Amino acid sequence: MKLFFTIFSLLVIHTAFAQSALDGQWTAIIEYNDIAVPASFTIAQGDEIQVTFTNGLEKLVQTATVADDSLLIPLKPFDAYLKLALGDTLRGFWIKNYRNSKISIKAFPGNHRVQIETNKDALFDELLIRLNPGMGNEYPGLMTMSMMGKHATATILTEVGDYRYFEGFVNKDSMALSSFDGAHAFMITGRKSKKGWSGQLYLDNGYKERWEQALRDPDSLASPFDMQRVEGAEVSPYFDLLALGNGPDFLKEEDFLGKVTILQLFGTWCPNSYDQVNFLKDWYKENNSDALQLIGLSYEVNYSKEYGMKRIEEYKEAMEVPFPIYLGSGMSKRMAAMAFPNIESLQAFPTLILMDRNAKIRKIFSYFTGPATGEYYDLFKRRFQEEVEALLNE
Repeated sequence: MKLFFTIFSLLVIHTAFAQSALDGQWTAIIEYNDIAVPASFTIAQGDEIQVTFTNGLEKLVQTATVADDSLLIPLKPFDAYLKLALGDTLRGFWIKNYRNSKISIKAFPGNHRVQIETNKDALFDELLIRLNPGMGNEYPGLMTMSMMGKHATATILTEVGDYRYFEGFVNKDSMALSSFDGAHAFMITGRKSKKGWSGQLYLDNGYKERWEQALRDPDSLASPFDMQRVEGAEVSPYFDLLALGNGPDFLKEEDFLGKVTILQLFGTWCPNSYDQVNFLKDWYKENNSDALQLIGLSYEVNYSKEYGMKRIEEYKEAMEVPFPIYLGSGMSKRMAAMAFPNIESLQAFPTLILMDRNAKIRKIFSYFTGPATGEYYDLFKRRFQEEVEALLNE
């Protein structure tokens, strides 16, 4: 039986549809099997149809078109889109081409995403949690929260990245927050008892993880700077395995000698990678020099060379990426690690690898704490700048 919140019982539509009725705020409902995930967006029509998705402080802007009585909303830079039949209610599907996935979605006029105000006194800055507690795949997380007007915003940090921007409510004994970025629709629900907070984290249609408050020091969450250390003698990557999707020996040792190199191992399907690419492209524009190079290596879902090459070109154009991106292989952490003799398996996409002027691996940043994480994002930016400058000054 689907779980519905009070907000959805308030959605009563009386307006007759007209093209001009598209303008304004909308509440979308992504229809997972066991929960309805709310999202919000605004449509503004001018020379183009501009659609802006909002998650707390985040705004994602897309340009939509109308074809065959449907509103088509690309979800760039991801290989996904919304196709919504026009009417009093917009109904259709959220389609992810890279996963051959199609999920029902409907949208109503108005902003009904959060009907319950957050009780500021119930809000917490940080809460250490355990996901899948008591199971073999248990792992730690850190939930952070802040106020935005009358609502709560939040994210969850884990040792494979963060879950980006959530928006919703928290009161003395319950919470419900959601996020939709085009690649993922997430939902956090929770209840507070005498033992503390616990609840569910919905990550995909038919996939959820239980979570509960942990009673340990937040430092038990491993740092992205220390998860994969470069131990012992410094080594070079296997150059013939780098950018393997472009062909063997596409990159050679001489391509790396004399420059400090930053390798980004990521995927065009990954929202954390999206955040990191946004950071890197801005950083690179300010710091690029003849002594430095930045190279992206993409590892793709639904892998084929043709698809991977096409996705990279689409992604670079949508993101306005100023540095080269080459094709690694399929979405496999072990395959991505094959080019690096001191890494058995990546811990996460994205991963950053820093190499010195002799093409030796000197530093590995295992996962990314993105802009939704606040002070942890600021810490990453400082550490990244320090590590790159240290290599440039050698």
